[in-house]
Amino acid sequence: MNSKYTISIKDHKENFKSKASLEYQEKSKIHQLKPLLLIILYITTASILLHYNNWSWDEFMLDFMGLFFIVFSFFISIIAGLFPTKSMFNNGVIRLLAQR
Repeated sequence: MNSKYTISIKDHKENFKSKASLEYQEKSKIHQLKPLLLIILYITTASILLHYNNWSWDEFMLDFMGLFFIVFSFFISIIAGLFPTKSMFNNGVIRLLAQR
C-alpha cells in the first residue's frame, strides 16, 4: 500500500447528533419558515378585509390566489435576478469604488 493512504478507525459517536444540536436544528427550521408564514398571514388578512362586508368563499379564494401569485412571483423574480437586491447594489458600488 502506498504511504499516501492511511487506514484509521472512525469513532461512531461522531455520527450521532446531540440533543442540543437537534433542538437547534428544529428552531432553525421554524425560523426559516417564519417569513413564509407571515406572508400567508398577510395575504389571508388582506383577502378577508376585501370581503368582510359581502362574504363569499369563491371571491375570497379568487383574491387569495391572486395575491399569492403576485407576492410569490415577485420573490421568484428576485431569486432569478430580475430585480437588484441590496447585495447586488453593494457589489456594484464596491466595483465602482475599486475602479477609481
